[in-house]
Amino acid sequence: GRVAGYLVLRYPELVRSVSLSDPALIAPISVDGKTALAVYQKDVGKSREAAKKGDARQAAILLYDAVQDAPGSFDKAPPAQQQRFLDNAKTLSPMYTGAAPAPVTCEQLAAIKVPMLVMRGENTRAIFRYGNETLISCLPKGTATAKVPHSPHIWYPVNPAGGAEAILAFLAKH
Repeated sequence: GRVAGYLVLRYPELVRSVSLSDPALIAPISVDGKTALAVYQKDVGKSREAAKKGDARQAAILLYDAVQDAPGSFDKAPPAQQQRFLDNAKTLSPMYTGAAPAPVTCEQLAAIKVPMLVMRGENTRAIFRYGNETLISCLPKGTATAKVPHSPHIWYPVNPAGGAEAILAFLAKH
């Protein structure tokens, strides 16, 4: 979601519409959102520490658990999902030590001219819900939203049909 968000901000002429799932493009502004962000950063810090120690595998597992907001969720994930995370585990150390992406402003988001769909899992972690609230408040009127039923942040292995239904409904209109 974040990559697609940056794409539409930088190269809007390349897209006709955009679907984003919990893109974390802008930080939450509410008190509850800021609290959720601090708790999330603490959980992600465990992954960062594992990466710093050179344990890419553990860093990936801890990040997955942090994103899903459930210790042990990696072990319950489908094997293909686990493998995708482990295949990309070596990218975590550079991600944690590299420069943070430039912040996105509400003004930049308000200037987007293409139709947008902002999605989230029904049970997504609070930080993503609050971030989406801020994002949606900045985006132009008419921005579509969807919750993927019975799903966490990483909804696609849990309820791919629910996500596909929301995306296809949006695409049918745009």
